[in-house]
Amino acid sequence: MNVNLYVFLFAISFITINCFPCPPECICKPSDTTADDFTRMIYTINCTRIQLQNNQLIFRAQSWSIVEDKIEDDDTISDYTISIDLSNSLSLNYFDNTTIQLTGFSFSMQSLSLTNQSKQFELKPDAFNSPQYQNLRMLNLSSCCQRIPPNCPQLFRTLNKLEVLDLSGTDMYKTCLDTPGGISSSLRDLILRNNHYDATTFSHTSPYFAGVRNLIGKLDLQGSRFNMSTQLKGNCLFDLFPNVTKLDLSSTEFVSTSNDIDIHLKHLLYCKMNVDKDFNGKQLRELELRQLNLEHLPDWFTNDRFPVLTRLDLSNNRILTVDLRSLSQLVHVSLAFNPIEFEKINWRSNPTYESINLRSTKRNLTNDLSTDLENLFQLSTNVDYSDNAANVPCNLTKFSIGIDFSADVSLNLSRMNLYSFDIQDISRFDDLNRFDISSNYLVELNLGKQSKLTYLDCSNQYLRILNLNSENTNLLELKCSNNSLQTLENILFIQSENLRLIDLSFNQIQIISPVFTSRYLHTINLQSNLIERLPRKLFHEKLLNLYSINLSWNKINVIESQAFQSPNLQILDLTGNPLKTIETNFLFTSSLRLFFITNDTQGFIHRCAQTQANDLLLSSYLTWIEQNGTYMQNLQRIPIEKCLRPYMSRSKTKWMKFKDDYHIKHFSFYVTLFAISIGLVLGAVYLYRKKRLPFFRPFKQYRLLDRRNTNDFEQYQREDEEIIMNLDESPFHVSNRVVT
Repeated sequence: MNVNLYVFLFAISFITINCFPCPPECICKPSDTTADDFTRMIYTINCTRIQLQNNQLIFRAQSWSIVEDKIEDDDTISDYTISIDLSNSLSLNYFDNTTIQLTGFSFSMQSLSLTNQSKQFELKPDAFNSPQYQNLRMLNLSSCCQRIPPNCPQLFRTLNKLEVLDLSGTDMYKTCLDTPGGISSSLRDLILRNNHYDATTFSHTSPYFAGVRNLIGKLDLQGSRFNMSTQLKGNCLFDLFPNVTKLDLSSTEFVSTSNDIDIHLKHLLYCKMNVDKDFNGKQLRELELRQLNLEHLPDWFTNDRFPVLTRLDLSNNRILTVDLRSLSQLVHVSLAFNPIEFEKINWRSNPTYESINLRSTKRNLTNDLSTDLENLFQLSTNVDYSDNAANVPCNLTKFSIGIDFSADVSLNLSRMNLYSFDIQDISRFDDLNRFDISSNYLVELNLGKQSKLTYLDCSNQYLRILNLNSENTNLLELKCSNNSLQTLENILFIQSENLRLIDLSFNQIQIISPVFTSRYLHTINLQSNLIERLPRKLFHEKLLNLYSINLSWNKINVIESQAFQSPNLQILDLTGNPLKTIETNFLFTSSLRLFFITNDTQGFIHRCAQTQANDLLLSSYLTWIEQNGTYMQNLQRIPIEKCLRPYMSRSKTKWMKFKDDYHIKHFSFYVTLFAISIGLVLGAVYLYRKKRLPFFRPFKQYRLLDRRNTNDFEQYQREDEEIIMNLDESPFHVSNRVVT
């Protein structure tokens, strides 16, 4: 056996691995963060549709070799902020305070989801009686519990910081919220969607909500069914929740002898005079009434009733005309998907609205788009006028704007039958912030003056040229899939330090270089392009947030060494590429949960039977499956045993198959067997400590993941010896995969 192999095994125990803790049964996705909180890793642990052993999620992070860099307030600030999703579990029969056991790292849990469990599922009375839930802010129990937990009012008492509670699709609201003091006073939003309510549920005498009457945020009842067969007095929601500021009644149904939606809304929103000769409801700021078959606003819906109403959503109704003049504080209006013309909307005189949504409202398909936009920009700088395509091709180049732009400038012109678009001569559009011009017919898009752009969607067109401002460092998301782009030369946004997502799939891009620099970048989709080569350090170790890379169905035949080094990469798709030349150490695999190199199971088996022992891609894939492929093996059955036997010798399989725990005893075993190698290694370490030989500079200890020390990583990287393997065989595939 080669002595270098054991030197390598001993040395890797000193190499820094900058991965965040993630249970092997789950897949972990970093959350979007701001520059202020980037020093703390925030991510979601997605454990949906998994089999849990012994009804528990147990994970211990590999902390035996971690050197923690303490900060002054390290005792009060956790290193990680996590959210856990255990929805749709395949084996969870109950949930108690021992179901989740995460150890070996410091974390603060901010969200927990237990939705859509089986009929046998049960919440134990001590479910949340654990220190790990002391900072929980969001709890989703929608459709989780057909069995009401015993002593339910005490279930949430220990959640002192709970802000959002979701009890949709369950009768838990009848017994769990009826005790004063049972719910934290910090509770802001209560979500009760898709439930059935009788006529007395929300009356002022209702016994159900004594513990949440002081709710100050949002009451969400959308998709619910109300039995209004009995006409009752004092049935106003605001009598029961006098402080709620946001209300959603969208898509609700009313069972009644009357089909008049106005009558039903009046029962819920029109409060009677109280003892102070006033009526509740004046505190309401946001109201959503989508998809209710409304034809107009009720006569009683006036500024006297809702004097501080700022947001009104009337989307997906049948409104032909509306008068908004009396609502003095209204600044956000949505009339999307209503058969209403602009002229039939009565706006306030001298208004300034923060946003107007008139998506898919136009019925006069001969109107001039420039005129429509001129009228809209007299009212607001945040306009959604998408899905109003004229019956003739449109060319939008010039129109006047009669309002000064605010900091938030947004325009949506998706599906407008546009063939040309040029706003470079309109100086006020230089501050454009969000822009959606997808699903049109543009060949060229010039946004060279838009230096504040944060979101751009130009997908589903014929674009050959895309020009963006080279000084724009604000871009967060770019979606420009299904076009004819051939190069990234003019897309200088890639160097944006704040970029989160890039989707350039289904284009004609041939060359890609290591230009990704944003530490916030989490998703890259370059599927179905013409890329042939992946250069060294394309996805380097400083891309700590990089979660998903899709390079399927390109023409990739060469992958250079260290092409994939992002330490928290969870999903990698290389399906459908003619991979022929793979260099050693091309992929850092310990964090991967989904690794696709094929979409054909039979092809995978055939490849295993026909391949040679120098198939580096297959070797890496099999090693990863055995070491870190728990999530993928649970997701779909992979015939790895049929592949291991003909491909690997018994001895080779042993050294490639490490335990998940990575205990140092595995390395000690090999060191003991080869005393000569130990002597050489220890002697080299001694010389390094005395003389600081440069050869050993890459050997160092683990350090705790800290985004503030990313600049230290690169100086410790050393290029490994490149061993190029030629793979002449055709690509192999795994079918029926499900990527979440």
